Amino acid sequence: GIALAACVAESVVLSDFGPTEADEESERLIPPKLLDNLKENVRSNSLDRAEVQHLDWYDFLSRPDHAAVQPLERFDRLVAADVVYYKADLPALSAAVAAHLNP
Repeated sequence: GIALAACVAESVVLSDFGPTEADEESERLIPPKLLDNLKENVRSNSLDRAEVQHLDWYDFLSRPDHAAVQPLERFDRLVAADVVYYKADLPALSAAVAAHLNP
């Protein structure tokens, strides 16, 4: 995403997972500085065409106690690299991708 914003894209939305107030009592492992690091990378590379947003893939899964969230924006293309560390996250990633792609 950083390279796309620096070289070819008119605009880029960079996303990562990071802690929110709702996550304070969660049992999920949430590294505390992910979004801050991404924002700093955008700043240090002077990327005016890049926007940073929090994205939790699990928000896009329908569960008995939680309706799937609708995305703020949809896109024609999604680019991702090194995004899955745990096999258990694949259904949530799939739901997030499906929610964010234009039909």
